[in-house]
Amino acid sequence: TELDRKTRRRTEFDFDLWGEENNQGDVAENKGKKGIDNSWIEKETKVHTDTWTSKHRPKEGLKRNQKSKTLLPAVEVPHPGQSYNPALADHQDILWKAAMVEIDKEKEQLRIERLTTGMFPKKSDAPNEETYFKEMAVGIPELGGEQPED
Repeated sequence: TELDRKTRRRTEFDFDLWGEENNQGDVAENKGKKGIDNSWIEKETKVHTDTWTSKHRPKEGLKRNQKSKTLLPAVEVPHPGQSYNPALADHQDILWKAAMVEIDKEKEQLRIERLTTGMFPKKSDAPNEETYFKEMAVGIPELGGEQPED
């Protein structure tokens, strides 16, 4: 019997001793996480319990796509030069970029000014009847116009 005891003892445990596999197959399938037999609990009771323990997800919730539709990140990371204590190079870089933005705005404003206001004469320089008459009278001495020099 001493020899039988030594041979019956396990010396290698290469399996999960507390695993789900056991001799009671259908009971093991109905067991919860804690090893409790849940086969006698109705589905409505399980849903009610899961709802109050925040484990329940409705059918429609399972179909819902939780992924964001946008490719943009949730929060845009600021430039390193905008921190409270930036490195000098980072700070100079952000200042340079800000200056370029302001210069571009000023150039655009000057372009608009040149194409609209600067292109038309002022009211005092605008042609009127008198200047029109002088321009048309050039070369006609009877009307007091100047003679073009040859």
